[in-house]
Amino acid sequence: MIPARGGIVPPAASSVPDTVKLFNRLPPIHALAVFHAVARLGSFTLAAQQLHVTQSAVSKQIRSLEEQLGMALFRRKSRGVALTAQGELLVASAERVLEDLQHTIQQARSLGRDAVVRIVCTEAVAHYWLAPRLSQLAAFQPGLKVNVFTTNDIDLLDMDDYDFGILYGDGRWPQLYSHELFAEVVYPVCHVDYPVDEIHTPADLLRHRLIQLNPEIWKWATWKDWLSHFGVAYQPGEELISYNQATLAIAAALNKQGIALGWEFMLGDLLRNGLIRKAADFKLVSGRSDYLVYRQDEPLSPPAALFRDWLLAGQARAAASREG
Repeated sequence: MIPARGGIVPPAASSVPDTVKLFNRLPPIHALAVFHAVARLGSFTLAAQQLHVTQSAVSKQIRSLEEQLGMALFRRKSRGVALTAQGELLVASAERVLEDLQHTIQQARSLGRDAVVRIVCTEAVAHYWLAPRLSQLAAFQPGLKVNVFTTNDIDLLDMDDYDFGILYGDGRWPQLYSHELFAEVVYPVCHVDYPVDEIHTPADLLRHRLIQLNPEIWKWATWKDWLSHFGVAYQPGEELISYNQATLAIAAALNKQGIALGWEFMLGDLLRNGLIRKAADFKLVSGRSDYLVYRQDEPLSPPAALFRDWLLAGQARAAASREG
């Protein structure tokens, strides 16, 4: 046999799989995914809802799959559908194929990013809490590369794209490990030179200009929520200015526009440097926290594990320092 260019000998024709025949014999992967969804939920309607398609589209996929395979996969019941014997045999194999393919795709994605730690969090957490800590990371691990992505709409379904997320809640998310980073504590703040009358009760704050967070966009505590916690009824008027980010509200307070709600994790350096002060001693402790989260079904890469251990060790040292 004459070697091909570069010295590589092509395989004999008989050893090459007949891709065309294989393609014609096997059903499309999306058809298997639809079949698996219907089998798992026992309903075309529920499968359509989960897949975000119409019921007729699901019916068409199943009908096409049954025609291609030459067998009935479901039998209709008064409510929903049930697998036939052939369907029972196929669904186990389809589930393995889909799971193996998903796992392989995840591995392929991770090959190009193993050397990079990817973390997603809100803009406020990134700006006020994470970025100052990352400045210390270079001294600990000079070669560790970290990419930070910010959004106020973190979708749990997108966690496949990141090594870590910083999520707000009670610490319980399906299929995610979680480590508490800091509790939610909220109190009113203003510029150190902003004129504040004596405030003896939370209701006294109503005499001042309150910097508003837009409740249609901002998903966390607003002035209405904060004051309600202290039994004070409050309905904001038609404010000329409102903000969709706590970072912007704090910036407005620094520009002496009024009193803003400040989250404790945001305010450490601002308070220590005398740029901002508490407008009152009242604070809301919600019982919720921000957590470092990562997936349970996939091991962390060595750089990601190093980052986790470094971040949590820093939190432990800070907690011990406060207690001491």
